[in-house]
Amino acid sequence: MLGMVVSTGVGGGLILGGRLIDGGTGNAGHIGHVVVDPEGPPCGCGGNGCLEAIARGPGLAAWALAQGWSPGDAATEGDLYREEGTATARRLAADAAAGDAIALAAMARAGRALGVAIASAVNLCDLDLVTVGGGLSQAGDLLFGPLEEALREHTRMEFAGRVRVVPAALGQDAGLVGAAALVIEGDRYWRPGL
Repeated sequence: MLGMVVSTGVGGGLILGGRLIDGGTGNAGHIGHVVVDPEGPPCGCGGNGCLEAIARGPGLAAWALAQGWSPGDAATEGDLYREEGTATARRLAADAAAGDAIALAAMARAGRALGVAIASAVNLCDLDLVTVGGGLSQAGDLLFGPLEEALREHTRMEFAGRVRVVPAALGQDAGLVGAAALVIEGDRYWRPGL
């Protein structure tokens, strides 16, 4: 499985054969820097078109603002300019749910980028399950509908078509629970030095 977080950034972790895969530097599964649009926006990593550059909350809201999005009446100055950007993405999702065309386009753009990146991971790792947590995952079908559509467009091989993508059951607490699990029962999930 691949566990993902989509919030102020996009990250992930792989569990294969019941064990956390850490890779050579501990970054295996870091799906945020999979390129989903080579001509896309610059990313903080120095590349262009990374999933994180397109789907992270602050980047998504900035794209919508550049397209002319005007946050709904419930937005406050703090919603638009909070440093971590979570309130901005939350307002964007609320406006999309209310039918704002630009907000809907922004959510579809993020969902499609996530679907393309997940398809690449599925085709590479033969995954059964992908969980998506973090603040943006709270948008529900506004995000997961376009995600699923793009995923199915890019997972045409029979083995890849069986993957399920679901919201993280632990919601925004998934990262904290995972960190605690590594501390409490670390050798059940991961063996340092292997």
